[in-house]
Amino acid sequence: MRVLTAFIGLGLSLSCFAQQNAIGFSGGPSNTRLHGNNIFKQVIPIIGHQFGISYTRWFKNGLGIQVQPTYARMGTAVDLIFTDVNGNETYRDEIRYSFDHLGLGLGAAYKTPGRVYAMVSLGIMPSIVLSAQVRAPAPFNQPPGIVVTDLTTKVNNPVLFGYGSFGGAVDLKVPITIGLLFRYDHGLTTLSRSDFFETENIIETSWSLALSLSYRWSQGN
Repeated sequence: MRVLTAFIGLGLSLSCFAQQNAIGFSGGPSNTRLHGNNIFKQVIPIIGHQFGISYTRWFKNGLGIQVQPTYARMGTAVDLIFTDVNGNETYRDEIRYSFDHLGLGLGAAYKTPGRVYAMVSLGIMPSIVLSAQVRAPAPFNQPPGIVVTDLTTKVNNPVLFGYGSFGGAVDLKVPITIGLLFRYDHGLTTLSRSDFFETENIIETSWSLALSLSYRWSQGN
């Protein structure tokens, strides 16, 4: 109880010195990979995406606190290679896995002084997997095409991600800020799929390039 009271008191004291609030949107493409202990040992990164709505409260010393609901698609590709009796490759394709996440990022940030500034942030992002799919070529005894299998119930929830971002932004004369951010996300999940394997422990990673646009307003002393 004393710890909770101390945190509430600290938050109230910081809010008295708040200089600026910002609410905005950011999003863009990401380079993603799922690396596991079995099927996902030899994997190919694929392009995903990430979009979020953020609220940031900046204080006089350049420190800030952030809350950011985020939607992200992460995935990976696995080579599917067939050979003849002599070991020569006869056919090659890919099996693609994709996980759709909805998370709530909670973190701290810092920005340098000035209208044009650099900024960094660190935090955690508890997430749930909304959808998990595998897209694979149809078996030889079926018509050509892609077979999509739903794996959503095979993935553990929730997933805890850690993230960090760095980039720059500029405050325009109107109360609008535009910026460019590079972000890294790292999390661990588990996939259980009896037809291929019992349990796959998967490290999910994502490098994102995000364009941000936010509206800012001042508050406090």
